[in-house]
Amino acid sequence: MGSGRHVQRNITRHMADNVILFVIGDHGMTATGDHGGESENEVTAALFVYAKVPLIDQTQDSVKQIDLIPTLATILGIPIPYSNLGTVITSCLPLPTTKIINWTDMSSTIWANVQQMTAYIRDYSSLSTIFDTEKIEQLNIKYTILKDQFSKNINNEVFVYNCINYMSELREMCEHVWIQFDSFSMTRGLLLCFIPVFFLYTMINCLTTSQLSIIFSKSLIIFIYILTASIIIACAICYYINIISNFFTTTYFISGIAGIFTLSFILIQNWELISINWYEMSKKYQLMDIFYRFVLLASVCAFFSNSFVVQESYVSVFLLLTLISTTILDLFNVSPSKISKNIKSNFKASIKFKFLVLLGSFCVLIRFSMYYWQCRDEQNCAEFSAQKLSNTSRAQLIFALVAVGFVVTFTRMWLRYCGNLAAFNITVLFAQYAPTVITVCCGGFWVLHYLPIDGKPKSSPLWQADYLALIAYYLIIIGLLVTYFRPLTVFVISNNVNSNSQKPVKTVPQIFQEVKSLFSERSQKREEIPIICGLATAYSATFVISAVYILLLFILLLGHAVAPSAVLLYFSAGIILCISSISRYERSPNIDELLQVPTASLLTWVFLAIYFFYGTGHQPTFPNIVWEAAFVGTGGIFTSNYIPAALVIINTFGSYILIGFLLPMLQIAPFSMYAIVTSLTSKKNDEQRDVNKGDITLMENDNILLTNTFSLSCKYICCFAIRVFATMLAATIHCRHLMVWKIFAPKFIFEAISLFVTIPSVLFGYVLLIRINGAVNKLVKALNKGNR
Repeated sequence: MGSGRHVQRNITRHMADNVILFVIGDHGMTATGDHGGESENEVTAALFVYAKVPLIDQTQDSVKQIDLIPTLATILGIPIPYSNLGTVITSCLPLPTTKIINWTDMSSTIWANVQQMTAYIRDYSSLSTIFDTEKIEQLNIKYTILKDQFSKNINNEVFVYNCINYMSELREMCEHVWIQFDSFSMTRGLLLCFIPVFFLYTMINCLTTSQLSIIFSKSLIIFIYILTASIIIACAICYYINIISNFFTTTYFISGIAGIFTLSFILIQNWELISINWYEMSKKYQLMDIFYRFVLLASVCAFFSNSFVVQESYVSVFLLLTLISTTILDLFNVSPSKISKNIKSNFKASIKFKFLVLLGSFCVLIRFSMYYWQCRDEQNCAEFSAQKLSNTSRAQLIFALVAVGFVVTFTRMWLRYCGNLAAFNITVLFAQYAPTVITVCCGGFWVLHYLPIDGKPKSSPLWQADYLALIAYYLIIIGLLVTYFRPLTVFVISNNVNSNSQKPVKTVPQIFQEVKSLFSERSQKREEIPIICGLATAYSATFVISAVYILLLFILLLGHAVAPSAVLLYFSAGIILCISSISRYERSPNIDELLQVPTASLLTWVFLAIYFFYGTGHQPTFPNIVWEAAFVGTGGIFTSNYIPAALVIINTFGSYILIGFLLPMLQIAPFSMYAIVTSLTSKKNDEQRDVNKGDITLMENDNILLTNTFSLSCKYICCFAIRVFATMLAATIHCRHLMVWKIFAPKFIFEAISLFVTIPSVLFGYVLLIRINGAVNKLVKALNKGNR
């Protein structure tokens, strides 16, 4: 304290006469050192003002921090910021040389402040209806009176006092609307958020797949559609006849209430089954099941600490690697006799090596992705991070193009190896050539739009570069639509399908087994049995093709500096699918168990999406949003805000979109993988021969597949809904804390948007799975009919 006074004394001694010194405290502090709360000591800070010339008034005891900006602007002779609601602190203004207050100049200064605040409130109230209309009219009357007095040169102390009172009343109106802590409304919001999440999780977790298929019957789905449509129509009518003032808010609220009542009715109706299943599940819980739930709970509890929120990138990568490592270690600790009856003695040696290779590869990918982390302001490395990503070079561009080209080439080779590029249809045509064209367009856009050559002007106008991005957009959209409406990429070769002498083949597994025998047996069956290319990966191939389109869109919006991080996401997801497939296959005694996705795999998938939000160069703060994504292909010319907003959301939450869409691959991967790479397993029994049929097994068990995927999708969505509820609760608890506006509130908004984009992504993946299954069944019926 003494040294501070000494420094302050030296500064004031050497100050010029035309200099004024402001020493400002950002916040107060209690006697125990706490700050950021709502107590008087915490919200009160020190303000020291010193000038060698006398100031106007030194009797004012306290001011608001918001008043500092207009005061400093007035002293510096610059306009007051448009959106500021502060009042000039008159006691900090220096007196003229006559040492007598010039009320004319003072009135002009205060009147400029009045005009600035009034203009802002009028513009704001014209775009929003949150202010009381009657209060706005009263303030307009007072403003008119003050304006009349100023025009008549009534410039005295009373006029200044009236202007200050008018601005204080204007600010109080805004504080009443913007700075309110309604505990009752917060509690209702938390309750409305918690109840549907709890009901949905209880129903999905405590009912079997067969019971869920019975509950969610066609009649219930039709009822939900009718109820939703009725709510929308009723709200539209009420809005039209001026019963309600906000159509969207009312529709959301009533739909939420209706959903809660629907879920509660289902729970009450099936409570006996839920109780029985809950009791049976509690007896089967193992230590690892509790551990996995603890990991999810720990990640949620971290939201209540601002330090953990700031460092969540480190927390998420730690939890992701923990889940994968414990999954592998848990399998190592199980004796071969407990896994299956016929596993050979070399199980541990062979499986350990495969797992270690996959785990090492995954760790390398994660380590490389950390290069693309962005820094928050609180981490004191934002400048370095921005410099790292802004200093683009030809090497970065070449590396990005090589990485994207490798993804496209690798995917095409995999599809060709599986036989999914042998057909002659529009889906296969797009899968073969569209990704390559999109990659070329991305490279051309990056070169023309971002990178000058040797510091010289760009060789092509920017609108030509935007055309390349538009071509990529159109190809991606058309490719997704084509894949959705024509999902199959199988190729049927039939020498004599319509022949009456053909031997009937009733099921696709028989076709598959006999086709395999054609390469070793010489018989007339070679001419009778149709050859079907790509049937063993019919489900997975469609998802891989669609995922490549989504990935390329994500890559285009990320830009060449961050694009390789999306490539790392793509291969990391593939490694997790391999680890999950091997683990489940070695543990599962039958196909029904193999179709059940364990909690560890689900949570790993969840944390993969969460981590790569950070791994693709994002942070849950508004300054870290990449607004440049809105200009990719648009040229900055917007006819509406929907397209730019969609581009920014895809850029920011691309990991959630891609991983949510690929959620059904957790069900499909074990079958597709072992149909192609049989050496991944140590099993040599009848079960292996069943799984070697690939995706045909999914077609034979399609009811279980679709029901399990529905249950898996609901659990996946519940995980993100729990995170949204936790961030909402954390923001509510810290609502009076200064850090809530900088950390907790933005975190809640980002988590809410992540849930908003996850739900349609998961829904799209589930609907695509239904279409693939329908197309496969249609193909089977056509083949059986043609061979009768």
